[in-house]
Amino acid sequence: MIGGFTVEITSEAYAELAEIMEWYSIQRKGLEKEFSLSFEAAINRLARNPFNYQIFYKNARSVLLQRFPYKVRSEEHT
Repeated sequence: MIGGFTVEITSEAYAELAEIMEWYSIQRKGLEKEFSLSFEAAINRLARNPFNYQIFYKNARSVLLQRFPYKVRSEEHT
């Protein structure tokens, strides 16, 4: 639990993250670590207050990663 909200990362997301981080590690040494930090920061922002982010489809919200062309999507489950 982060900031009062539970964050669950799907197995599909973990697989995609592994591919992305491998690609960034090939592009430049250490870039995958920078991506990882940016991803973690986005997760933390979304977990702290998901209501800061607009709903874009049904109950899904997203936050852009800083410096990288990706976003983290969250869905509210009741």
